[in-house]
Amino acid sequence: MQRESIYVIRYEGQSTIFSIKIENVDYSNADELIRELTKVMAGGSSIIVIDISKVRYFDYSGMNFLTTAERLRILKNGRVRLTKCFSASIRNEEVATAFFRAHNS
Repeated sequence: MQRESIYVIRYEGQSTIFSIKIENVDYSNADELIRELTKVMAGGSSIIVIDISKVRYFDYSGMNFLTTAERLRILKNGRVRLTKCFSASIRNEEVATAFFRAHNS
């Protein structure tokens, strides 16, 4: 039995939307997300929107996914943006937004 994907990738103009479909990004799934995001960026996408609207929780591995996205952005001289987080994860949003603000300035 094949399990349902934990992400969806779609393209809108020059942007690639990488939507995470799970509530918890943690040690059990962060590596898969990192691998897939790396493939997307290696495929030529330089504008990535990471949709974390369904995510309620990031553990250390989940935050590593976000730092990897930022490192890939720097390597590709691209842009990475986050969507608004689920309201229950306001602390995640504050941390992620501060992280991207610090690295994009």
